Amino acid sequence: MRRHANGSRARSSWFAGSSLVGWRPFDEDGACMLEVPVREGEQHGVLYTWFPSGALESAEPWVNGRAHGLARPWDATGAFVGSYEMVRGTGIDLWWRQRFDAPGHYLSEARYDVDGELHGFEWWIREDQESLDEESH
Repeated sequence: MRRHANGSRARSSWFAGSSLVGWRPFDEDGACMLEVPVREGEQHGVLYTWFPSGALESAEPWVNGRAHGLARPWDATGAFVGSYEMVRGTGIDLWWRQRFDAPGHYLSEARYDVDGELHGFEWWIREDQESLDEESH
């Protein structure tokens, strides 16, 4: 087990025999940040992320090292905010953020992936949904 400078757990790993089957990193306050399932050296299973409060932030299925299936994010209050689907690492990865001055959420990131790699455009979208903070290719 790895530790932070303050002595708190930084990472835990799980094994079946000598094979790594998953790991979790923790922040310095001890909160679990994500859970990565592993099979035969690749991500395989549902990747979970949590907010520092402990509320579930996202669940993203992986198969043989590639995102595959319906990914679901939630906000810090537990409200479902949207979804996107990847097929063997290919699709449009979407992410939402909570609005600052109004209730609800807005699409804040969109990027194309092909076979698990960034491919094509990536946009960081402003809350007004009409302008960009960043665009890359």
